Amino acid sequence: MKLQEEEEEASKMQENFISLQEELDFKTNKLNKLWESLQLSNRELEGINEDFDRERNDMYDTIYELTNQLKLKNMIIDYMIPPEEFRKYEKIAEWNEDIGDWTIRNPTNYKDIKTGSKRP
Repeated sequence: MKLQEEEEEASKMQENFISLQEELDFKTNKLNKLWESLQLSNRELEGINEDFDRERNDMYDTIYELTNQLKLKNMIIDYMIPPEEFRKYEKIAEWNEDIGDWTIRNPTNYKDIKTGSKRP
């Protein structure tokens, strides 16, 4: 569609103009069309840039929130779970792709767990 319009305009430009005024009118009209096309493209680009900025800011907000959650969880682990218990469970935990979460294999099969902390 656009290619046809360009071909038509090119053929019109090759025509011999009867007067300078006719050539001037033609070129002025073409310049106005190109200017409008440029303005339209600039507005579209501004819209795309605004969308990009909005998405980037949303991602920054998400990163900030996730970082704070991770810091809180690490602080809870550091202060509430004894380091030896944490290491025991860290050894037997596996990432399960199917459910998208950590799973703990059967802890009774592991020597570290059996000989670990005992109840008083």
